[in-house]
Amino acid sequence: MVTPSAQYGDTCQICVYSEILVYTFVVALLLALTIKKFLDMFNNYIDEQKKWRDEISAGMNEMRKDVKSIVNSGSIFGKDEKLMDNQDLCLALHISHRTLQRYRTGGHLPFYKHGQKIFYKMSEVREFINRSRRLDTRRIKSFEDAMPTVEI
Repeated sequence: MVTPSAQYGDTCQICVYSEILVYTFVVALLLALTIKKFLDMFNNYIDEQKKWRDEISAGMNEMRKDVKSIVNSGSIFGKDEKLMDNQDLCLALHISHRTLQRYRTGGHLPFYKHGQKIFYKMSEVREFINRSRRLDTRRIKSFEDAMPTVEI
């Protein structure tokens, strides 16, 4: 094994250790600067990703509004014909998404699917509601009995 004083000749041992310490400090400083530069690049990348995600989300929201306004404008369907999506129909009928799914899969409620989005025509929803309305047949013997009588 070579001692530092033998390796560097007559230089004093403290000077050799000082040089080693300086070199170690320089290497550590370069490493720290490299790590800082990498972290800055990573943070910039994350910021750019967030910016892109926000721009894409804003664009999709605009497209969603445009599609809904086109569909409900009356130019595709009749003037009185509107479309509702799952959430709108669930809120209007006060039912759960699962109940609405049962109506669809049972063939009771017609629907239109565009991609992953499901729409319902208001006229067909009205027909479904009218078909679903029942009279209490246990107490009523005929349709005329169901109508209220008005005495004049």
